[in-house]
Amino acid sequence: MFVSKTSFTPEFKIEALNAWEKGNYSLAEIVKMFKVFESTIREWKYQFDTYGIKGLEESSIQTRIKCYFRFQVSMFSCF
Repeated sequence: MFVSKTSFTPEFKIEALNAWEKGNYSLAEIVKMFKVFESTIREWKYQFDTYGIKGLEESSIQTRIKCYFRFQVSMFSCF
C-alpha cells in the first residue's frame, strides 16, 4: 500500500517556525493551526538550525530515493 506524503513549501515551514519562535503560540497550538504533527515541526526546526533555509527544501533522503529509482529505471531500459 502506498501512502502519499504531503509536501510543504519552505515558505510554509518558515511561517510555522516563525509562529513558534515568536512565542505567541504553544507548539500544540501551532500543530493545530498548521495541521502537521509535532514531530514534523521539530524536524523542520532541526533542519533549519542545522542547514539553514536549504534544510527546509526537499530532503536529501527524498532526493536519494528519486536518484535510486531513476538509476533502476535506466538500468532496466538498457536490456
